[in-house]
Amino acid sequence: MHDVEAASRYLSSIEELGRIEAWILKETKICKVLKAIGKLNKGKIPLDSEYQITHRASRLLHSFNVILLEEEVMKAREKEKKKVDGLSDRLAAFELGGAATAMAVEE
Repeated sequence: MHDVEAASRYLSSIEELGRIEAWILKETKICKVLKAIGKLNKGKIPLDSEYQITHRASRLLHSFNVILLEEEVMKAREKEKKKVDGLSDRLAAFELGGAATAMAVEE
């Protein structure tokens, strides 16, 4: 039963950290460990009903997946913003070039 108590303490430590940065989740591979715990068959973890190892692992995995998805969305938005900014710059340059051409024709 010592291993289950140790696992519970580890989960408690992770739960107490609060929000974890996405890069830490990627570097530590904690999500893979939590997913593996979730795949264990019912009754595979002794005293799971007391320590709630699978439930807690599932809850942590869900919150970490949200963090990772938020990072993906943020990166996609930054990429799109750069793309739009680049197009806006091209449009402004084109409009300025067009205005200069129009002014030269009028003279």
